[in-house]
Amino acid sequence: MMFDARLLCLRTAGGPAAAVLLATLAGCGAAPAAREEAPPPPEVGVVTPVERVIAEWETYTGRLEAVDRVEVRPRVTGFVRRTHFDEGAMVRRGALLYTLDPRTFEAARDAARARVDEERARLALARTEAERVEGLIATRAVSREELDQRQRQVDTASAALAEAEAELVRAELDLEFTRVVAPVAGHIGRELVTEGNLVSGGSGDATVLTTIVSDDPIYLRFPLGESAALRIRQGFVHGNATLPVELQLTGEDGFPHTGRLEFLDNRIDEETGTMLARAIFDNADGGLVPGAFGRVRLQLDAPRPRLMVPEQALGTDQTQEVLMIVGEDDVIRRQVVTTGSLRDGWRVIRSGIDAGQRVIVEGLTTARPGTKVTPREVEPQS
Repeated sequence: MMFDARLLCLRTAGGPAAAVLLATLAGCGAAPAAREEAPPPPEVGVVTPVERVIAEWETYTGRLEAVDRVEVRPRVTGFVRRTHFDEGAMVRRGALLYTLDPRTFEAARDAARARVDEERARLALARTEAERVEGLIATRAVSREELDQRQRQVDTASAALAEAEAELVRAELDLEFTRVVAPVAGHIGRELVTEGNLVSGGSGDATVLTTIVSDDPIYLRFPLGESAALRIRQGFVHGNATLPVELQLTGEDGFPHTGRLEFLDNRIDEETGTMLARAIFDNADGGLVPGAFGRVRLQLDAPRPRLMVPEQALGTDQTQEVLMIVGEDDVIRRQVVTTGSLRDGWRVIRSGIDAGQRVIVEGLTTARPGTKVTPREVEPQS
């Protein structure tokens, strides 16, 4: 009632003040302004998986090692009289490397020969006496016990001769071992012991004179991933594994060296989850040096169609690899996938996605499962 009276007074009085007040009161009763429009869904870049007919490869890092590596040690103790090789040269199997002073061993051989002659003479005498006593048995000139004694002397002399002959063989071997020869063919190392030094031999603590490593062929040892190891091992068990292996050394382009997988260990390492593998390569030119590191690429199977996505699209969730997929309703969902080898920035997807699905490659930092987005097709690199 009070409000209406005031309005009546203003209408009666008229004037500018009344007009302003009326306009203000009219504005208070008007409808509120429209709210600001919601922002559009965030934009993400997507690609569809490409299909290529390729052989699947996996790449590992390994170390080259010689097929034969020998520490040359003497088998007898003596003084080095002479060396017969050039450091770093190629040596053939059986090549003379060192000569030890043979005089002590020559004397031992001569003594062993003399003992053999002595035991032979003793055996001959024992046999003669035994035959003579055996001839007197018929005339009862000697007892049977005498004959048995003479026969035991023959047996004892025969055993002594055998022992003396064995000692002679040993003495001749010791003399032969004063000539230290190469047990394998290959590159010889540096001369660790020079002429005039005393070296010990014939035990685990024997002096190392030098080393020899073979060149051709050569091994490459590397740890094989568990999934690949399980796939490849089936071929080895059934004897039909002929997988090619390619090798790249430091500073090389591509994988110019070709070999084959030659060995798989019999167990997977519990700590690393890998299995020791070994490939073999021809090395006629000696370009592959034992001890060098190399990247090895192993072909797992024959070429066939495979789906591939850019490596940047992959993420990890603990032990799983995942892709962010944009569904038909433009809502993001998380997809667990099984991956394969990497080829020029593209990763083989063995399972988990289909050919026509849209995979997020740009905007992954803000992409969340269940979020609606605006997908934008991205031109994939070849």
